[in-house]
This record gives sequence, structure tokens and C-alpha cells, in this order.
Amino acid sequence: MHKILILLLALCGLPLVIVALPLIWLFRFGNRRRGPLIAVAVSSRWPYFLQYLRIPYDFAVWRAGGATLTICPADMDKLENILNRVSGIILTGGQDLAPQLHDGLKLTPDLLNFERDKLELRILKLNENYNLPMLCICRGAQLLTVFNGGKLECYDEHHDKLRRHSSNLFRLGKHHTKILPGTKLHKILGRDAIEVMSFHHHAARHPGRLKISAFAVSDDCIEAVEDQQRDWTVGVQWHPELQAPFSRTHQRLFDALVKKAHSHLK
Repeated sequence: MHKILILLLALCGLPLVIVALPLIWLFRFGNRRRGPLIAVAVSSRWPYFLQYLRIPYDFAVWRAGGATLTICPADMDKLENILNRVSGIILTGGQDLAPQLHDGLKLTPDLLNFERDKLELRILKLNENYNLPMLCICRGAQLLTVFNGGKLECYDEHHDKLRRHSSNLFRLGKHHTKILPGTKLHKILGRDAIEVMSFHHHAARHPGRLKISAFAVSDDCIEAVEDQQRDWTVGVQWHPELQAPFSRTHQRLFDALVKKAHSHLK
């Protein structure tokens, strides 16, 4: 069902993508010389490979004054060369993490991408030395949690949670989230609470070495984490890239990432 939903959304959005191709080129290449280059890690499988178009990420980074560069599993051998070129990283949403990474439930192989897991775990490991600013979104926040010794929970048998935090063709999973004071996220957003939109059935159950920076108001789902040992590493369970075009608050996450990336400008 999860794959069918993504496929239908992708097909519905295809005409819009075709019409918007000139804008895609502008967002991706139009301002590369004047701002930091942000690596965006994406999948390479159908229908997830449509993230190569990644218009919402491109647009949010472009508005913040940066430019984007795709990293996908095929780039594993040249990953260090890529990280030497960029000034920031975004780990995007998409497929579920392999269950053996977090003692999770067995899932259909169509929802998994082991090569992508390896790539993004390698990015997290290398970034311990590079210390590039990193924004981890949805799946990215889950991977960041697991990498730092945390645990995930699955909502598939918790129907109320699943309804609040997942979306379908007829309803968006919007809910309110409390931002904890004294956190990096609170400083970035400048808000005590925001409305977020999410598409997930896993979330952090325990943050491991990370600091929790936001909770869902309705059910205490961990909505955001941050790494206090890194200069700027923030993970959010929602999809700010989809709300950023309509919300200055969500755009601030990308503004803060690009602003921080200026100090790593190459």
C-alpha cells in the first residue's frame, strides 16, 4: 500500500514536473556560484528515484541562497570526493530502514533499499570528521537516531498514531508539535509549537546519544532530535520541504542550514 501511494502521487505530479522543468534547472544550477553547495541524498529505485527531481528540496535550498547536488547509492565509491566539494548535507525521506538496523519488523523488500542504507550510514560516519552541517528529514532522522544508538518504534498496529502521522490521497497527516526551549531547533524556528505534515509509520522511541528537541502534542511521538556533539546536526520527523513554500517557519530550517554551510564554503 505504501508503494502504491507513492506511485500514484508520483504519476499525479508528473505533468506538473514536466511543466516545471525550466524551474528545476534554475533551482539546481542557476545560483551554484554564489552560495554553498548542499548534498541531497536520495534513492535510486522506482518509484523513489523520482526524488532525483527533488523540486521541494531544490526550491527550499535555492530560496535560502544555496544550490544542491544529488548523492545516490551509485556514488559510494566517490563519496569522499563529493563530501570534499559540498558545504552541507540533507538526508531525505523515502524508504524504510532495513529492520536489522533497529530490531524492527520484517518488511516487504520493495520498501527497503540496503544500498541506500549503506550509503547514508557511510555519510554519517564520514561526517564525524567533516563536521558538515546536516539536516535529516523523516527517514533521515530515523537513520540519525539509529546511528547514534537510538531505537525506533512502528505504528502499524497503533492505528490512532498511524492515522495522525501518515497520509493518503484523501488526507494529510497534519498535527501540532511542541518545540522544546533551549534547543537548537527552538532557536532556528523561533516558535514554541508548529503544525507539521508527516508521512511515516516509524519514529524514534529512544534517542540514544541525541537530544530530543520536539514532541507531537497529541501522543508524545518524538518529532525532532539533534546531535550535541556535532556543530549543526538536526533531524526532524516531518517534511519541512513540502511546507516551506507556504510557511516561513519551515523555510527557516533550510535558511539555517545554508547559513551554517557558509562557514564550510568550498
